[in-house]
Amino acid sequence: MKKYGLCLIPFLFGATIVGAKSMTYTYANGETTIVEIPEPQKATTNIPKPVRITTSATSSGASVVLKKVDTNVTLDKAFEHKRNTPVVFSKRTPPNYLKNKTAVGKNAEVGDPKNSRVSLYLRGAALDLPEVKKRLEAAGFTILGVTPLEKKKELISIAFTNDALKKMADMQGRGYAAVLRLLIDKKEKRISILNPLYQSKAFMQNDYDAAVPKAALKRLRDAFASQQLTDSEDMLKLSLLPKYRFMNGMPEYQDMQSIAKGAYAKLLAKAKKSKKVLFIEELSKRRAVVGVKIGKRTGKFIKKTGTKNAALLPYLVLIEGDEAKILDPKYYIALMYPHLKMGQFMKISTVPDAIKKDIKKIFK
Repeated sequence: MKKYGLCLIPFLFGATIVGAKSMTYTYANGETTIVEIPEPQKATTNIPKPVRITTSATSSGASVVLKKVDTNVTLDKAFEHKRNTPVVFSKRTPPNYLKNKTAVGKNAEVGDPKNSRVSLYLRGAALDLPEVKKRLEAAGFTILGVTPLEKKKELISIAFTNDALKKMADMQGRGYAAVLRLLIDKKEKRISILNPLYQSKAFMQNDYDAAVPKAALKRLRDAFASQQLTDSEDMLKLSLLPKYRFMNGMPEYQDMQSIAKGAYAKLLAKAKKSKKVLFIEELSKRRAVVGVKIGKRTGKFIKKTGTKNAALLPYLVLIEGDEAKILDPKYYIALMYPHLKMGQFMKISTVPDAIKKDIKKIFK
């Protein structure tokens, strides 16, 4: 068997014998294999003739009659081995040609994973601010802050949470997952709601439990069902989110930036005094999430990356223990703009450091 298989490997994987019409292999034990190759044909719509293989074997001087393979059976399916034992070869497939996908279930709804990918936002028809706040509160959410993102107030970011999200995120290094966002885009006449599944999978890391974000997602779908919500074109593979980064060498979730150090009470007091702080939500005695309005000049980067995903602002600071820290902007911006191209990233190359400087001023 090993000799037989090794003999055919060059042929099966593309070896070519120039000008040959047939090849005969003879083994020490008298067994032979004949491979007949049809003449090359001119371009035609006719199906090329398949390769034909016949084998023989001798044992103790007794000969075995050659058996022809059915010419309608091609190599990538099967051919007859000596003693009529079928040998099946798998089809050769280029790497990544067939992607592992999770089939979309019949009951999959907006926001649910589809073909292993999950959308960043749920997009729907426009609503004004009072109506948005009314629906969020009716669905059991608490409004943390309302922030116009530019002078004309055509982009308004609404930060909100609920008890389940806060309880879920009340863990070391996970506080960012407590706050969801909704963007009112008056110019495009639509709303965009941050998908709880997308954010929680990224921010909760190994502590991810789908139950809480799924419950929040259902509440949001029900509250805004009349807006005909659809998945955003911005999507990422669900399993990729915990280890996401823009490219090799760029920061990941755990590469947080330290902004200030000191007693928890003092850090919290400085945040409360700052006019740049939009809201403070304490998750427990020594853990709080702070929403910060970055400088006007710094905040203009959303015009280059795209205002459709502008709900990444206001920027979040996590005060935990005796340290205030933020997600590295190079990571966070890339996560919230999964289709961001290298050219776009280069245009905002000064923004990550500017964000860090703006937030550090609060805790001086």
